Amino acid sequence: MKPCCQSCLPDRTINPTIGKRPQAGRISIIEMSAVRDQVQICVVNGNTAPEALSETFDEFRNRIHQPHSLLPLWLSKLSRRVPKQLTHAEKKAALPMTVLNPATLHFDDCSNEQSDASIPIGRICGAARLNIKVKQSATLSNGATRVESDPPMSNEYSHIVVGAGSVGSAAAYWLSQRGAERVLVLEQYDLLHQNGSFSDHSRIIRRVYPSTDYVRLSDAMFDAWSHVESASGLPLYTKTGGLDLAEIGTTGYGYVEKSRATLDALGIPYEDLNAVDIRRRFPQWRVSDDTEAIWQADSGILDIRRSVSAHISLALAAGVEFRGNARVENIDMADNGVTVQTATEEFHADRIVVAVGSWLGTLMGDLGLSFNLTLSQEQVTYFSSKSLSSFTPDRHPIWIHHAPNDVYYGFPVYGEAATKVARDMRSRFINSEDRVFEGDDIEGELLAEYLREHLPDAAGPSLLHRTCVYDMPPDRGFVLDTLPGHPHVAVFNGAGHAGKFSSLMGQILADLQTTGSTPHPIAPFTLNRPAIADPNYDRTFTLPAPAVH
Repeated sequence: MKPCCQSCLPDRTINPTIGKRPQAGRISIIEMSAVRDQVQICVVNGNTAPEALSETFDEFRNRIHQPHSLLPLWLSKLSRRVPKQLTHAEKKAALPMTVLNPATLHFDDCSNEQSDASIPIGRICGAARLNIKVKQSATLSNGATRVESDPPMSNEYSHIVVGAGSVGSAAAYWLSQRGAERVLVLEQYDLLHQNGSFSDHSRIIRRVYPSTDYVRLSDAMFDAWSHVESASGLPLYTKTGGLDLAEIGTTGYGYVEKSRATLDALGIPYEDLNAVDIRRRFPQWRVSDDTEAIWQADSGILDIRRSVSAHISLALAAGVEFRGNARVENIDMADNGVTVQTATEEFHADRIVVAVGSWLGTLMGDLGLSFNLTLSQEQVTYFSSKSLSSFTPDRHPIWIHHAPNDVYYGFPVYGEAATKVARDMRSRFINSEDRVFEGDDIEGELLAEYLREHLPDAAGPSLLHRTCVYDMPPDRGFVLDTLPGHPHVAVFNGAGHAGKFSSLMGQILADLQTTGSTPHPIAPFTLNRPAIADPNYDRTFTLPAPAVH
């Protein structure tokens, strides 16, 4: 086998002094990994294209035991000048090594020590720091010698994601798919905890919105979920179709009219139903004669908890590191990176994604954000009944009733042996520290009263309550942007309706923090729009009317 270095170094014998460091200010660039029984070496000499060598462990062992082994040459002579500032990728590529004895050097990917016990072991895995000091050698039980060195700077990452909820976990997964080198996710609670908006079973997924800003993203939204379902093997989307109902002449009917205009503008198919149509197709309903509805066939249920599980599992398998119970207490932004502090550790990264949902307010000062973020304590209730079989996903859709005084929404039987009902944005405004994680029977009775009037066969004893918190800018629109002057810092806020879009939002955040741009239309969600930039913007919590072209 022809050594790869013969193509990039003079063909002459060099006898480097083993145990000496490379010259001050110069570092060796070498990437080494072990996969099963193969040793793979990649070396770079200045601006020369990488050269690769792959051979079996036996061949490698024979090579390093030869009197004139070229391995010390690769370690000590392939070098370049160190710039003052290095990115994480450059640091990882730069490995200044002191080789005490080439016969005691073995490298691996930190998971391969059992590959061949006869190979001398000297670990250099994960060497991401610039000054590795060789310490005392230790003799292992098999007689091999391990070269001990200072541990690598394990708290340095290419990307940090703050929050492992529906969007944070998605961002972590999509970063791994976009080639991010070393990703850390910091979550203040346990992974898959019960305190977040994803802790329940289901969220509505739909195309029906009164704003083209969101409907334009719906194709990509469904595509993202299809990808995650395929990659994870886990069903996430249950298609039920969906009803948006309202009484003619009410404020809620205006929402339905705007939604029709949006769907028409973008060519999304739907059906208009009058009260007779609704009763005939869905006899479970009791509606007034002046009720109309939009029926859109693609609506359904997103299993939000499964979605977070899928994103985390896929990200873990791709090498993303997760730290649970690691609440971020401070983010310090510099021109070329960030420093993130928890109660016990400090982490450094080139780029960061902040997706902490309704806990964003605690970090807004660190991020230089000052827009009005309103929190509303929400509740859903599951109801038992004698007629649950009439409300299975194949017999009854998801629905949103834009009633005269409130907006109610509900689900067929899913996740629990019960139907689920809630009010949207019930305006129980709170501070972050006042949130509760248990519902109450008062709200449950209000929802039961609604069922008795409009869906009497679903009305029955309450099975359980669950809570979540809406986190809303004044216009209730998403915030999806990088910070002005800090393009390496991305932030997301979901305004209480991002669950359905969470995988796509994670994908877009990964785009912004790997390539600097995204093909998806996100201009309406920037930090410089009036609802965010103007401190006096009225808190309407109303999405903009459709832009019909």
